[in-house]
Amino acid sequence: MIRQADQDRADQIPQHRAVCAIQVPSTDSPHADLEESPFGLADRARLDACYRRYGRDSLWVRSHIRAGLPDLSSDQLIPESWLDYATAVQRPNLPPTHPIHRTRRIAIDLGEGVGRDSTSILVRDADGIIDLIAGNSLCLADAAEETARLDRIWAVDDSRISYDKLGIGRDFRNHLVRRGLGNAIGYAGSRRPQDPNRFLTVIRRFLP
Repeated sequence: MIRQADQDRADQIPQHRAVCAIQVPSTDSPHADLEESPFGLADRARLDACYRRYGRDSLWVRSHIRAGLPDLSSDQLIPESWLDYATAVQRPNLPPTHPIHRTRRIAIDLGEGVGRDSTSILVRDADGIIDLIAGNSLCLADAAEETARLDRIWAVDDSRISYDKLGIGRDFRNHLVRRGLGNAIGYAGSRRPQDPNRFLTVIRRFLP
C-alpha cells in the first residue's frame, strides 16, 4: 500500500481517491525514552528487545521500527539473481557407489495450509538440493505419502528424515510410521527449558 501511494501520485490519481502514505518510525513514539509506556506505545524496553532479537541494522528493524521501505518484497527472501545462479550450476554425474550419496537426507516443514503457508519436503545431500515438493494443499497424510515416495526414489535411510514435531506436526509421526518411516526424527525448532538440547541433537545427527 505504501508503494501504491507513489504509483497514485505518478498516475495523478485525484487526492480524494489516492493512497496517502505516512511513514512514522517507532522511535518517534512519545514514550520511546520511557522504560514502560503506560498506554502500550513503543517504549525503550520494547525497542531494546527488538534490537537484541533482530539486530540494530537488520531488515526487520529498518522496516518495522525505522519505517524504512525494504528493497525486497515480504515474499522474496532470496534475490532472484541468486536463484538463477543456483539453478544454472550443474550437479556432477557421480557413480552410485560415491560416498556423497550417503549424505542424503529429507527435511519436512509442515505448513498450516492457510494462504501462502505451504508444506515443504526437501531432499538434499552434501552437494546441495536434489528434489523439492511444496504446496499449501498437502495434508499430513499427503505429506507423508510424498515423503515415502521421495524416500523410495532417492534411497534415503529413514533415520535421516526430519520433520517439525510442533503444532500440526504432533501427529505426523503416526502417518510416517504407516508408511514404514518410523525412524524419522521429530525436532522442535526452538529451545525449551525442559529439554534445551533437542534441537542441537538433531543438528549433530544430520551433519554429513
